[in-house]
Amino acid sequence: LFRSREDALQSQRREIGLLSLALVDEIDRGLEGAEEGFSALRAELHDGRLKAIGRDQPLLLQTRALLMPLVLTLWIFDRQGRLLNGSDASKPPALATFSPPLEHLQEGVLAIGRPFEDELTHETVVALGVRFLDSPDAPEGGWIVGSLPASALLGAFTSADLAPDSRVPGFRVAGARLAAAKFA
Repeated sequence: LFRSREDALQSQRREIGLLSLALVDEIDRGLEGAEEGFSALRAELHDGRLKAIGRDQPLLLQTRALLMPLVLTLWIFDRQGRLLNGSDASKPPALATFSPPLEHLQEGVLAIGRPFEDELTHETVVALGVRFLDSPDAPEGGWIVGSLPASALLGAFTSADLAPDSRVPGFRVAGARLAAAKFA
């Protein structure tokens, strides 16, 4: 009986390990796609192909958001934290909630904000932010921020066949809870 219990526990450990790898792989692929999208946006802002300010920019940002994996909404902020433009009318996240802090962010580094509720969809979303160095209409640079569904951070766990009382949380290194799922 003891040996059967030990075998069952080892089997469950292996399954959880495999699920964890699948989760990390799926999230990593989605975030890599978002990072590539942010890199393209930085290049477009720098070259002046995309303006930080302008009446047509929300539609152009909306198109970019649709092309980026996982990203729902995009916002552009200047170095003082003023919102220059957004892909829709939703309220942007508080810039002070990012880790690492946006004002200390190096180019090419992705910062993650605390989860917040999207006013338009009422969905819990997590914000990602990257720095851009300059743009013809934002010469001091600023930040590109995008939101993605918090549930996307759970990756393969949302379709896993887990026990009814299982819980899967996702945390930021600083300890902020980004996403959670309960399989009841």
